[in-house]
Amino acid sequence: MGYTASTCFDELLAGLRLTPTQKDIAAGRVAHLKTFFPTAFAMARDVWATGSYARDTLISWRRDVDVMAIVSDDYWPTYQFDSSKFLYRVRDRLNDEYRNTKVSSQEISVRIAAGEDIEVDVVPGFERDDGGFLIPNGSGRWMATNPPAHFEKVRELNVQLDSRFKPLVRIMKAWNEANARPISSIHVELLVYAIWHGESLVPSWPEAVDKTLLLMPIWLKEPLPDIWAPGGMVDRGLSSDQRAKSLRMVDSDYDKAAEALRLERDRKYREANEAWQVVFRRKFPAYG
Repeated sequence: MGYTASTCFDELLAGLRLTPTQKDIAAGRVAHLKTFFPTAFAMARDVWATGSYARDTLISWRRDVDVMAIVSDDYWPTYQFDSSKFLYRVRDRLNDEYRNTKVSSQEISVRIAAGEDIEVDVVPGFERDDGGFLIPNGSGRWMATNPPAHFEKVRELNVQLDSRFKPLVRIMKAWNEANARPISSIHVELLVYAIWHGESLVPSWPEAVDKTLLLMPIWLKEPLPDIWAPGGMVDRGLSSDQRAKSLRMVDSDYDKAAEALRLERDRKYREANEAWQVVFRRKFPAYG
């Protein structure tokens, strides 16, 4: 088959999917956690898979499977002023079961290695009075989140865009990973959401990536609000230096993506592929 950028993007997308074995491992660990938590804690609701794994925007280059575990309010008086203490209690109880857990570097979840490079992040928390949930914020306090609201908004936009929004998110997450992940996964997803929300059509993948990189600085240069308003700012952990570095990276990669489109229009397919290789730091499917 002759080269086109679109066929290479299709190949990239195919490689971003979890393998059947990885899917089985992830599903098995989630299923076990659903049965484990009620034996260890009084629960407010059943444990459920969430995050990019549930939204179908997870990429195989970063295999973090998020699980929410919302416990009974009976524990709240003990931990309302110390989410870290609560997190470590959950970690210790999971350690009794798995013996290979660790608190995440952000100190908002407990991470369990599951094999095949799958890591399960257990995010414990409480129901929030005005909707959503309270989870550890990494500094001993609590922050509001609402994964079901994220799930529904992403689902709606994906339907609106003829099932092309989620694949575009996966492509942009791959771009972020190829660039050493300067932006968090959820930040990338909600940047793409902000850019394409209200649109009616996602064009070819090369054109969609080009447009995303063109418009991303509009949303990246300032703190980005969560699509669920009480969630605050999505990029609360992004420093001013990191933001400036990310903006420079986006500008540079947009220039290269625009060059790739021009080269392909001129039927210079090998040179176009080389330009996409630069954008994706040699993790883009090769020419030929």
